[in-house]
Amino acid sequence: MRGGELKQISLQRTDPHPQPFSCLREKGVKSLSLRERGWGEGTPYPACLCMSDLQGRVLFDLGVMMNKFLSLLLLSVALLLSACSTILPSEYVLTQDRLNDKLAQKFPVSREAGQGVLRYRVTLSSPALAFSAEQNRMAFAVNYSATTALRVSLDGLVAVSGTPYYVPAQRALYLRDVQVNTLKMRQDFAGVLELLRPHLTRMLDDYMKENPLHRFEPDELSYKGVAFEIEAVDVVSNGIRFKFKK
Repeated sequence: MRGGELKQISLQRTDPHPQPFSCLREKGVKSLSLRERGWGEGTPYPACLCMSDLQGRVLFDLGVMMNKFLSLLLLSVALLLSACSTILPSEYVLTQDRLNDKLAQKFPVSREAGQGVLRYRVTLSSPALAFSAEQNRMAFAVNYSATTALRVSLDGLVAVSGTPYYVPAQRALYLRDVQVNTLKMRQDFAGVLELLRPHLTRMLDDYMKENPLHRFEPDELSYKGVAFEIEAVDVVSNGIRFKFKK
């Protein structure tokens, strides 16, 4: 500075790397928008092709492909979930607890047995079930109390076993091939116990033939409007398994 004069100094930066298309703009080369190039909306670019154009196009195309892929993936997942929601069960297990609850509602049961002085009034109560998957059989135990024509009272435990079978027309589960496995009497009347055995056996066999262990309600054998048809019944450790036809 001389004589108090202020000298204005230019602070304009000289860019050692000028904009790549500044020379083209100076020459009047037309700039095309992405829409004009068929790429969509965006900032105008020069008409000539350069590395940045290629990178932008590749990134744009990748974005479009990813959107399509994600759309197809979401559609596939939705279809898969829809298919899974309509898969029908292939079997149903009627559990021991449910069967015991059903039986408890039907007892006690009283019947007459025998003739003359050997006539008995027998009452069965407190039923309980057990299952043997290995033998495909189930056991049915009840307490009994009997009063003879001579007013002698007897009581004890009787247990039978049998094979479950299903009657489609009745939607009912029965026990067949009933055999007495256990017969106990609290009183020490061995001779009377043997006289009582055939009557208890017949009584339980008749009861099992007349009264199902379980009867299905119509809506229990359907799912989402599709009715099931039972093709097999077998014993499992915790109940009775019903297999449905496919």
